[in-house]
Amino acid sequence: MKNIITLLPFIVLSIALQSVSADKAILAGGCFWCVESDYEKLPEVIDAVSGYMGGTTENPSYKQVSGGGTGHREVVKVTYDPSKITYRELALNLLKHTDPTDHDGSFFDRGHQYTSAIYYQTEEEKQAATDVVAELNKRKLYDKLIATNIEPA
Repeated sequence: MKNIITLLPFIVLSIALQSVSADKAILAGGCFWCVESDYEKLPEVIDAVSGYMGGTTENPSYKQVSGGGTGHREVVKVTYDPSKITYRELALNLLKHTDPTDHDGSFFDRGHQYTSAIYYQTEEEKQAATDVVAELNKRKLYDKLIATNIEPA
């Protein structure tokens, strides 16, 4: 009986974690370690993992991607709880923590591999990202128009 009581909190935690609905967003905004760190600080984010998106080289190394010859972007796959944060809020967070008006990179990181992008998986995500960009451009929060690409994942 003692063993069952000891395991009970872990069983309850396991069931609770399995019942959490999680969605994924893929975002690019310069150095993926910086973007990953920004998302890991949000309590609504379950996980953030760095990787690459796009490009022509199969299974490229970090050195290849960061060197700029593969056509990939450094991206972060964000797993989040949609009951606590929306895709729109995740997109807005990206635009707040990067330089979304830079066509050639982000801050000191230069080249296509460091340009910003929001990768959508559904039409609803595409619309949310498009609406956020349009709203910020309309409000003229930046001196230039937002250059962040909105592309299919």
